[in-house]
Amino acid sequence: MNRLGGLRKINGNRLFTGALISVIVLLVVLSCSKEKIFAPTDETTYYDDIKYIFTVKCATSGCHAGESPAAGLSLETYENIVAGSAHGSVVIPGKADKSLLFGTVAWTTEPVMPSTEKLDQIHIDLIAKWINDGLFRSRQ
Repeated sequence: MNRLGGLRKINGNRLFTGALISVIVLLVVLSCSKEKIFAPTDETTYYDDIKYIFTVKCATSGCHAGESPAAGLSLETYENIVAGSAHGSVVIPGKADKSLLFGTVAWTTEPVMPSTEKLDQIHIDLIAKWINDGLFRSRQ
């Protein structure tokens, strides 16, 4: 009986170890698949990434918001930005370096905006990425 009980214990341990390894491999595979399937896109979007910057830095001051925004450019909605200002288009999808909006926030084109304090470089880079990515509206 001892001998048979010992074999059951050895086989039981091997079975448990094999099952444990299978579960670990399965979890690793599922976690990799989940990242590929459910990971957020790399595209920068207006409503997910950019609106906050424009709201805090440009719209709350009243400059580019409300019924009479400066230069006729409201930064409150995606549609307003795409529509442009009283002087025409301010963004060219895929071409931040040619877009008036980017030039003004990067302080490379007059007038510089915001006029009181330059945006943090991380915000400037994010706006450039949004324009260069193609002016995506939102991830949803």
